[in-house]
Amino acid sequence: MSFKLKTVLGIALIEALILALLVTLSLNFLYNSYSEAVQDQTRATAEQFSLTVRNALLSDDLASLETFARSIVGSDDIVYSRILDGKGAVLAEAGELEALAREFHQDTSLQSVEDDVFDMAVKIEVDGYFFGSVQIGLSTQEVYLVMREARNELILIALTEMVLVAIFSLLLGFYLTRQLDLLQKGADSIASGDLGYTLPVVGNDELADTARSFNKMSVDLVALQSQLFEDLVDTSSDWFWETGDTGRLERISKDFYHYDQVPILEKDIIGKTWSEIIIAGDSQQKDIEARLRDCVFKEEPFRDIVYVRD
Repeated sequence: MSFKLKTVLGIALIEALILALLVTLSLNFLYNSYSEAVQDQTRATAEQFSLTVRNALLSDDLASLETFARSIVGSDDIVYSRILDGKGAVLAEAGELEALAREFHQDTSLQSVEDDVFDMAVKIEVDGYFFGSVQIGLSTQEVYLVMREARNELILIALTEMVLVAIFSLLLGFYLTRQLDLLQKGADSIASGDLGYTLPVVGNDELADTARSFNKMSVDLVALQSQLFEDLVDTSSDWFWETGDTGRLERISKDFYHYDQVPILEKDIIGKTWSEIIIAGDSQQKDIEARLRDCVFKEEPFRDIVYVRD
């Protein structure tokens, strides 16, 4: 797996975990808020309904009770209403038959709702005497609909943010890997012998500082190589020389200039090829020139050549 892909996946995973936590906490907050709102609304409606029917209940006005029961159904998402006397007998009821047919169980929260109806009862008491109660059921479908819409919107926002983060991560990974690719290219160049290879430096961040350090190291290696060669040339009893890409001599052991006690001028050596230095017409020249050309063509070391000077 590439570093770029690891960067994208790592940031995306962290972002996904954070967003999942954020969405969960947000949905829980909304759910709890709606749950409290539903409970408060249902309790307030039931208490207001009990006050409305109290006088009719005390006077046994069944006709008014039926009217009150029907009037509240349908308003504020009320599914059913029921009025009971002090013994629990039903005096009046109205609403959806399915809801009325179910056994009443008072709900304490939305979590306890199993039939999409939040059930609540309120007692009717006067001067400490219990005369009856009212029961109402509030539909929770709208609450769940709002929750689903909120969940879908939060998920959509989270996915959009993840896509944007993934794009940003991809660009960041491309920038980072591009710099790493340049460093790898520079390291390969130095390993292949291209000392002094430098990287382009862009910006003033840590990556730019790394590129500057690499360039300094590369330049220092050139100076170190040159110094090592100089030390080797000056201390060795053998002859050493250095040529450029064209095969022309750039440096040679100092002892060469005093070979066989015959002084040789530097201008007659530096900048020339061995074939130009060897005396024209020499019987060995053609063979040496051929071997030199063959070594240059094959990029092989030029060694084991014996030249006998007349």
